Amino acid sequence: MKRLRRRLQGSICYVPVLVLGLAQTVSGQAGYQGLNPQYQIANIEEDIRVLDERTRSLSLQIEQVTRENSELREKVDRVDELTASIVTVAELNRAVAEATRGYQSGDREMLLKVTKQVEQLAKQTQAAIDSLAEGVANRPLPRKPKVNFPSDYPPNGIMHTVQSGDTLSSIASRFDSNVGWIQNANKISEPRDLQVGQTLFIPQE
Repeated sequence: MKRLRRRLQGSICYVPVLVLGLAQTVSGQAGYQGLNPQYQIANIEEDIRVLDERTRSLSLQIEQVTRENSELREKVDRVDELTASIVTVAELNRAVAEATRGYQSGDREMLLKVTKQVEQLAKQTQAAIDSLAEGVANRPLPRKPKVNFPSDYPPNGIMHTVQSGDTLSSIASRFDSNVGWIQNANKISEPRDLQVGQTLFIPQE
């Protein structure tokens, strides 16, 4: 889960970088009228393509987090609200179309207007992503259910130090005990948590 959080946060942090990069590209058009417009538009379209891929990846990772943690279901409405606030590729395409028209007509005022529009979309995306990341990071991890260990095992027995390759079933068989007694006597909820060097009380009749 921690690795997934880090991966999710890494992906969402990359999205506003792309959007801000797009804003800078559009802004650069106003200052460098002599550059090839087709080259500049191609760069913007490539930025949009990469942003689209990152947005899709972010959506998939949000779905994965939702599947792995049932507690996140309570926050589905919040996630939907935040997702709706993230800049869509369609919005960026409209901004690029306006920028292209402004560049072709040499309308510096239009280019500046579009630049501000893209920067505003970037801020909107950043705010939504920050809120989403905070919600994921602050979500409490599911607690392990409390296990009750009955004391209905024989009071007599021996002490055994766990060796490499030991399992509860092999220990129980070796010392004429049973797995349930050993688990209850040593308060072992998960047999796979057995550790080499651990000292166990082995109940025996």
